[in-house]
Amino acid sequence: PTLPRTIGLDMAETVDPIPYDRSPFATKAEYDAYVALPSEKRLVQTLSHMMGAEVRSASPRNQSKMGGMSGVIQFLDVVLASTGESLALVLKTAAGSPLRATLGSAREALFYDAFGSSLEDANVPRCFYAHGDMATGDTTLLMQCLENAVPAGTFFGGEQPNNWGVQERLPELCAGNPPPEDVAADGFKLYARMHAAYWRDEALLSKPWLRASDWYAGCGEAAWRAGQAQASGEGGGPAALMDSISWRGYR
Repeated sequence: PTLPRTIGLDMAETVDPIPYDRSPFATKAEYDAYVALPSEKRLVQTLSHMMGAEVRSASPRNQSKMGGMSGVIQFLDVVLASTGESLALVLKTAAGSPLRATLGSAREALFYDAFGSSLEDANVPRCFYAHGDMATGDTTLLMQCLENAVPAGTFFGGEQPNNWGVQERLPELCAGNPPPEDVAADGFKLYARMHAAYWRDEALLSKPWLRASDWYAGCGEAAWRAGQAQASGEGGGPAALMDSISWRGYR
């Protein structure tokens, strides 16, 4: 069974019990037995449901982050029961909000759910569970932790904003890696490989959560006008905006 909506970990590194109406359990008795479990066992059971495979053990790392831009990020060490394989995973959760819904923040999870498994050749992280709700902004992702990887931006100097907090470590992080121009070239190749997989694939038009898919399909005028109204005088922007720009679909 899948777990709808957001599953959160509190800052005491325990799993918050999932409300019964959002749980995968068929009966209230099964749910009550789940809630009665110690937090560590709840974590194991929750991850087993999310991964579709029995988890032997799971433990959150101490260096958990209180959040990304708008949610909670938790690093987990997981051992699978069937193979004994150890996995380093990231659990990303974000509760819905009007802002997240407006920004379409759930696209990340929907992208991994729809395309993630077909893009692993482009070094897209493996995703074990993804749920996104565009109406609310609710997002849950359980994915591979790229703990041994170095972000590409690291190679472009201390002036790069994402490097401001690690300037002293840049020589260490860059040691033994290719020069910046090679990193940039590899990045472009991976992006090309990712986009080539679905280049000009009209099936993408059937996924309304993809940015501008309605425009490419020749519809979506109502949503476009609502956005223009928000940016115009109604939203504090230039009142003439609606008069100067007219709707024109792609098709």
